[in-house]
Amino acid sequence: MLNSLMTRSSCALGALALSGAALAGQLAPPPGPVGPTMKPLDAIEPRICVSDLQGDATASHVISQSGSYYLTADVIGKGGSHGVRIDAPHVRLDLNGFDLVGVPGSLDAVHCSVACETIEICVGYSDNYLSSIGGWGGGGVVVTSARDVLVANLRVEDCGTDGLSIGTIGHVDHGSTVRIRNISSSGNGGDGVRVVTSVAAGSLADNAIISSRVRCVSNGGAGVRFTPTTPGSYVFDMRLTDAHGNASHGVSLEPASDTRLICGCSHLVAGDNGGSGLVLVGGSACKISTDYTDHDLSRNNLSGLSCDIGPGTGMDMRMVRVLATENQGDQTSITTADQCDVRVEKFNVKQEFGPQAGHRLTTGDNTLVSYRLDSCVVARCGTEGHSLSLGNGCVLTYSARNHTMFLNGSHGLSVSSGSSCVILGSLRSSMYASNGVGGVAGDGLRLIAGPGTSMRVGAESCVFDDNLSSGVHCVGDLNQDGRLDMVLCRSSGNGLHGVFGSSVSMSSSGMYCIANGGDGLHFDDTSTLGERTLRCESSTFSENGGAGVRGSKWIDKSSPIIMKSCTSSSNGGGGAIYLRGAITADRCVFNDNVGDGLRCESATVHTLDCECSGNTDDGIDYLDVDSDDDGVMCNDNGGYGMRCAAGPGTKARVETCEAKCARNARGGIRCESMECSVARCELSGNFGPGLECVSSRMYCSDLVCSSNTGDGVRLTLGGSLHLSGGTLRANGGHGLSYEGTTGGGGGGGRVVLRAVTASSNTSSGVRCLDGTCRLVDNDCDSNGVHGFEFVRCVVSASRCTGKDNNCNGFSSSGSDSTFERCDGMDNDCNGFESSDDNTLGLPVSSSMRCVSCAADRNLGTGFVYGACRDGEASMCSASSNGSSGIEVLSSSSHCVVSRCSVRSNGSNGIVVGSFGNTVVGCDATNHPIIAYDVPVPGNTFGPPVDEVTINQNCNPDRNLLR
Repeated sequence: MLNSLMTRSSCALGALALSGAALAGQLAPPPGPVGPTMKPLDAIEPRICVSDLQGDATASHVISQSGSYYLTADVIGKGGSHGVRIDAPHVRLDLNGFDLVGVPGSLDAVHCSVACETIEICVGYSDNYLSSIGGWGGGGVVVTSARDVLVANLRVEDCGTDGLSIGTIGHVDHGSTVRIRNISSSGNGGDGVRVVTSVAAGSLADNAIISSRVRCVSNGGAGVRFTPTTPGSYVFDMRLTDAHGNASHGVSLEPASDTRLICGCSHLVAGDNGGSGLVLVGGSACKISTDYTDHDLSRNNLSGLSCDIGPGTGMDMRMVRVLATENQGDQTSITTADQCDVRVEKFNVKQEFGPQAGHRLTTGDNTLVSYRLDSCVVARCGTEGHSLSLGNGCVLTYSARNHTMFLNGSHGLSVSSGSSCVILGSLRSSMYASNGVGGVAGDGLRLIAGPGTSMRVGAESCVFDDNLSSGVHCVGDLNQDGRLDMVLCRSSGNGLHGVFGSSVSMSSSGMYCIANGGDGLHFDDTSTLGERTLRCESSTFSENGGAGVRGSKWIDKSSPIIMKSCTSSSNGGGGAIYLRGAITADRCVFNDNVGDGLRCESATVHTLDCECSGNTDDGIDYLDVDSDDDGVMCNDNGGYGMRCAAGPGTKARVETCEAKCARNARGGIRCESMECSVARCELSGNFGPGLECVSSRMYCSDLVCSSNTGDGVRLTLGGSLHLSGGTLRANGGHGLSYEGTTGGGGGGGRVVLRAVTASSNTSSGVRCLDGTCRLVDNDCDSNGVHGFEFVRCVVSASRCTGKDNNCNGFSSSGSDSTFERCDGMDNDCNGFESSDDNTLGLPVSSSMRCVSCAADRNLGTGFVYGACRDGEASMCSASSNGSSGIEVLSSSSHCVVSRCSVRSNGSNGIVVGSFGNTVVGCDATNHPIIAYDVPVPGNTFGPPVDEVTINQNCNPDRNLLR
């Protein structure tokens, strides 16, 4: 009544104003008769007063004809009756500021059940709530079947069913339109606003539902419910809507099958509802396009946004500036049936504070999913930040930029697939940090590929820090390609690994994996098909609890691992550990780790200009490795600078060039049961031997072993050494020491020294102690005393000729003492070729050959030849030593000392034992040459220096001394 009084007063004031304006006009009337100057109101819009209309048993007032109607008084309801019933099409009802007041047992306030073209129920054209409908037992405004409907400027409260219930049907040639503007529908028993639409068969026109400034609060059903019931095309445009506190969903969109729905919503508040804030439930084979902008979908009992679409549906969803927090279900979720096509774009979406996931996507089979995220935040959710679970045969394209997922109870982003899927991901300038606060497994990024799934994910300028488990956890299929590429990313402070990849190829450039509880980067290739690769460039893996980088390949084939300009230092479980594969380390640093700097097993390794220093164990540790190391530096390690070994029955080879191994706690380089080549290396200042060879074959050149606390070079348990050009100086033990045993792991041993200087050592310069040697001319120079050279050769004729091929005074009659050569022929005439009875061409025991070597100024003896045959010292210097210059110990035989200088030693010049040794052309000025057990047949003392003794059993061109 107050509203009606205000309206009437306004009309009266308006009339006075108009009369005043008329008095101010021209007073003189125009000539001629006086006539009307304006059309009457009824001629412009004939209007009928509702109070003048009769009712019937079911309505207080009945509108039975088309036209324009208005209220002049409030309408008071009655039990079993509607307030106003409309039984005609083309009706406009202006409530005119008056109210419709219901009573218990009443029906609908305004009810229209006839099929009609247009219905308008409004209060003038004001933007204020000038009329109200409340307390009716049925609904507020109920229109069951109309084409065009307008409801505006109205408050509907506390009705028994829906506040507004509008049903429309679109025609074949034109669709229907529902306009709802400036409406408040609250406290009703059903939905606040419910629109049910359908279209005639064959209709192609759009059906539009347009709403703005709608408030639907605390209703018993949904705030707003839109239900297209037949296939057709529908446009739903909703702006400035408040749908909170409802018992069901805030807004529910429920298209039928084969529906085309275009939905645009902006400035929606849909929180504190008993269901979800915004719900989209689609039938099958729909085409759905949604645009949600500036929404608040928070504190709902279920999800903030929930989409559940049927099979064969295509959905394109866009979300801009959407807030979904504190919902009891997932903050947002999408569930699809089979064979759907889903595209989701999110811009500035924020999802926080809920017991479930920030976003959850679950698809059926054979579904295409495209995700694009920009400047979104997903935080403090109870499980995953984003959980994407694909069915079989799906394709996922995931793109994120400026995306943040942190402090979630489980993983930040989790993607998993069924079988035969394709996963393509691109992450840029995003953060996945501090996830796993719920105490369960929490990775920053988790990617799990199902059987037959191909996966490729790239991350650039992303952060994966402080997660409970790993920063990145990526597992590919065993039989399909998988790839993870990371550029300028950081994965630090995680409880487990910084990056974990299994059965995928991985690459990192500018990567930082620091202070993780496990490995910085863990590469685990268990694939059975294809080849996985690990490539790291300009990356840092430091201060991790495990290894900086760990790579393993358990299937017996190559798995390339490449590191360039990387640092893996100060880790708790080693710098880099590689098991199997082809490994390249170029200009890398593996320093200050607990454990080894670089450890490789069963691999092919190439290192260039790498540094492995300050580690608690070895700088480099190789087991069953073929390696090529150039320019490595291994200093100050707690074990060896470099240690190489081969297991039983395995073949391994190590070539090291220009290495520096200094101040290591156990020694410089150690080789065990394998073949090693060391060139231009400096092994100095180690607390142990500079170079240690155990049952191995060593080929060395230009070697410097100085100031080591042990021997400069130490050989034990058989094996052999070829050293050409070297300095063995000022070591705490011998310059070179050989202590072999017959039948050691390396077979019989040999030592060949060329142009080696062994001086100023605490013990002897060169010492060789071993058992007896066989007389074998393996270097094919027809001199049996050189049997230690093991050079495989080819001869032009059979050795079974009856001639003295080995220059020992016996012809090869088949019963002499000739031994096999390494030439594949039957040299000893025993019916077996050398490949049959001496396949390696090795003598039973060892020998030492020194050519142009120097063993001066040692505190002990210069050269010591132990119980070994076939030794040689040629053109060597053994002067100024504390003991003798050269000693050939008792029981030795077939040792040759020629053209050597043995001056100024503390004891004797040369000391020889028994059994056929030769000393010829030596300078032992002022020092005696002593022969034990003289006279013993077979020892020969030749002329002094610069003279040559020819073996009487050889041709003149076959000299004993070369």
